[in-house]
Amino acid sequence: NRSYWALQNIIVPVQGFLKFSWRFGSDSTISAEGYFFDDVSVRLFSGTGVEEDGSQLIIEEHLTKILSFYPNPTAGRFFIKYSLASRTRAEILVFDLSGRKIADLVDSEREKGTYIAQWEGRDKRGELVPAGTYFFLFRAGGASEMGKFILIR
Repeated sequence: NRSYWALQNIIVPVQGFLKFSWRFGSDSTISAEGYFFDDVSVRLFSGTGVEEDGSQLIIEEHLTKILSFYPNPTAGRFFIKYSLASRTRAEILVFDLSGRKIADLVDSEREKGTYIAQWEGRDKRGELVPAGTYFFLFRAGGASEMGKFILIR
């Protein structure tokens, strides 16, 4: 008995737009009012790796994309799980709030598969960075995604 939200369906018409709908529910134990969305992203890709199963859209695991990043907030160690659809150059960079590049987590050619990059809360020189808001940029095989996370000390 928890509050929940779920992506109910995705409709992708030929005209080139997406329609999303969500179903919300609660067991009435949560006293906060309203709902909000944070870090919603839409990924565009070719038809490869996508099947339709009734009204559900199933995305193959090995598309080139970020699968997850955790923990957020973090006290120092942060993980970014990503997948590559084919052999390609992958890059994951960490930036501070001002846009300055802090670290290069990944910068190499990789085979198709799923990987986990790790950041220890250190800059390019190996020094601990201060607490704050940071961003990562993932680029591989024509895909590009950003994520935001908070470092606490």
